[in-house]
Amino acid sequence: MVAPSFPGILPDYIDDPSTQLDSFAEIRNKNLESLYGKGNDKSPKGFVDAAICDLVNLINAHPSFVTLSSCSGRIAVFDPKKENFTPDLDSEQEEGSIKISDRTAKGRGEWIFVSHEPVEKSSLVELLRQNEEKHDGFKNETETLVFKHEPLLLHVAACSLPRGRQLLNLALQLGFRESGLVVSQNRVTVAIRSHSLALCVPLSRHGPLRPSDDYLVALVKESNRLMSANMKKLSRLENEIRTCLFVPILSNENIELQDGTLSKQIRSQRLPPLNLWGHDAVVVPGDGVGFTVFVFGGYGLGPNTQNARTGRSDQIFSIQRHPEGYFSEQWDTIKPVNHLCNNINEKEEQTTWFGVECAPAIFSAVEGLQACLLPLNNLDRNKAVSSPVIVIFGGRSDPSAPFGSLLLYEPKYRSDRFMEPTDVRGDIPSPRWGHTLTSLSGKDGLMAILVGGRNERAAVIDNVHILKLVTGESGRRFFEWHLIRNTAIPPQFHHAALALKDDTVIISGGIMDPNNLMECFSAQALAGVYAQGQSTKPKALSVHQIMKENEVKDIPLPDVEGYTAHYGSSCCGFRDQEDKTILLFCGGLPMEIDEAKKCDDYPIQVFYYDGELSRYEINYSRTHDDEINFGSMVHHCCLTLPNVAEFMILGGGVSSFAFGATFAESYHVNFSTNSSVKSEVSCKQILADVKAESEDTSGNKSKEVNVVFVEKQNAMALRVALSDDNLLNKHYRMIRADKNAPLNGCGNYIAVPMNREGFRLLHSREKPIWCSMIVAEGLQEMPLSTAVMGLKKNQSMKL
Repeated sequence: MVAPSFPGILPDYIDDPSTQLDSFAEIRNKNLESLYGKGNDKSPKGFVDAAICDLVNLINAHPSFVTLSSCSGRIAVFDPKKENFTPDLDSEQEEGSIKISDRTAKGRGEWIFVSHEPVEKSSLVELLRQNEEKHDGFKNETETLVFKHEPLLLHVAACSLPRGRQLLNLALQLGFRESGLVVSQNRVTVAIRSHSLALCVPLSRHGPLRPSDDYLVALVKESNRLMSANMKKLSRLENEIRTCLFVPILSNENIELQDGTLSKQIRSQRLPPLNLWGHDAVVVPGDGVGFTVFVFGGYGLGPNTQNARTGRSDQIFSIQRHPEGYFSEQWDTIKPVNHLCNNINEKEEQTTWFGVECAPAIFSAVEGLQACLLPLNNLDRNKAVSSPVIVIFGGRSDPSAPFGSLLLYEPKYRSDRFMEPTDVRGDIPSPRWGHTLTSLSGKDGLMAILVGGRNERAAVIDNVHILKLVTGESGRRFFEWHLIRNTAIPPQFHHAALALKDDTVIISGGIMDPNNLMECFSAQALAGVYAQGQSTKPKALSVHQIMKENEVKDIPLPDVEGYTAHYGSSCCGFRDQEDKTILLFCGGLPMEIDEAKKCDDYPIQVFYYDGELSRYEINYSRTHDDEINFGSMVHHCCLTLPNVAEFMILGGGVSSFAFGATFAESYHVNFSTNSSVKSEVSCKQILADVKAESEDTSGNKSKEVNVVFVEKQNAMALRVALSDDNLLNKHYRMIRADKNAPLNGCGNYIAVPMNREGFRLLHSREKPIWCSMIVAEGLQEMPLSTAVMGLKKNQSMKL
């Protein structure tokens, strides 16, 4: 049976048959035949509710899911004792009123009426009065009916447990809190439901449980209100599934606008609220393609708003994206050890991390701090650091009390405490907040660059520092600060910075005078000031390269057409599939606003960088519930994720004396470059490749091909990552590593077929994150995929 299809979208990816439950294909075909074929719908009604029909069709258009049962929500009266009442089956009210139904519930009892849309206010009164007249003389005061409003209910079979978790997490984030998974050997079922809109009231035709007519009218009015809210949740669920489980089909990779620029598409997913601003966040890669985001400091309520008061945070918040692709339902709270006990025995707790002697430290409640991941693995590629370390500097507990401590945080094994290096040398930077601390490559000991900020005298700091990790003669390591002089980087406050390859740093936006928030850091404001080299006017966007001689080389940048400087913005960068550098700037306050444009025209700015900046417009559709709200997105974080063309926007907010604090939402955003048409192109290409492959194999059922080997527990995550980037060789199936694999204990590893582009990236200088899962590579005889075998079978039948 042919499943429904929707123009303009395709499934997010196609699951390999070897990863699916063996029984799923039969379950899917059987249910599709029942819904769309000659089979009979086994529901009492005999067909899908009209209000949920589009959602059911959308789910069934995805090859990894199939609906088992559904109800859009209903207002109903149920008689639990069928023999006590027989409705008039021929009776029917006028249009818009309740119809008496002959549909029978499972087991004992009967539905007196069922409506899947709002009903007339007087309908319940008329129904009970009608049946009183029909059964005049039969009065049983113990007889009880049940009036109900039941919200949406949906059961969906998934092809695998990861797919089931993906759909479940989506439903939970939308407020379907009673949703869950039912897992058996042959089926994974996602039950999507919520009791928050449910209503259940006992009634009777006679006696004490027969309320007044006014009460019955009010009861119907309340159920209609709940039905309206239920329909809104149903619409949100449909939009979320369309956004998260499908990708748009574009007829061309780029959309040409009227002014000749090119447009890129972005898709966003709302995350649990953070309710902070002035914080900083760091992404820590995990096992497989999963990762965890850690948030430090900030001002606000925090994620757990119950009994919370607005203030500066001295806690750590984290959220995880699991290898299957879904985010945790809520932020986790980590309380550092200084919350539990301030009496730390430093002598007992002193330790050595990556060769650096450290002592316990207190993490104070601060905002305006900066944090970044130390690039320790690049110090010595032959000695990989098993655990990531985050460095934190600065912040303030109030405007007159900035911090200047250098703190270290190791989330894998010591997530409840901070440490402080005991040996820090060089030109120690002064305490500050509103600065940037940006990770460098780690080559030659280059750890991070510190730029700007504000001190306790409300003055913007005009110096730049480089943080290096130095190995002494004894083999001990220590941190050393280097003050960089003679640079064109002017004093800046609440600016944004990001690092590219080769220790190239881009600095954007910010202001020079914190007492004048309407002053933009611009060429007009700084004309003739801090003139260095060939440039006489510093720009609101500047590029600099950090040299190993502790110098900063200023890279000339042509005028950037279309760039608008921002105060309190954030930025990130990543490389697309063509190895081009994409720079993304979002949020903040544009200080130089073109009167012909609205402030909302500036929320996201995207550029290609190859020595010059080429501007790209964003084609962002504001048609779904999770559209990005930039209204209070100031002093937030923008983070590049370990996957290509994905980033997170976390928190942000503004204060108001009249209305109190307002906080921005948090989002996971997918920036579509070549991948925006990947599904359409790859589907056509796969068909052509499969045909060529079937001809090339000349009837053989297997062939020796290039593969990579991965541990069993990471096989699924690697397959998803390769499939998302179109790097999986889909002509063959994944199987267990054979005895010829270059491994000990071959039974614990899986051979994964990968295409040429995948091997090129595996051996490239800047490796994708999925490379960390691969333990070896080689040749192995692999069985053909189901698609190739199916095509060969069809061809043989034609012959």
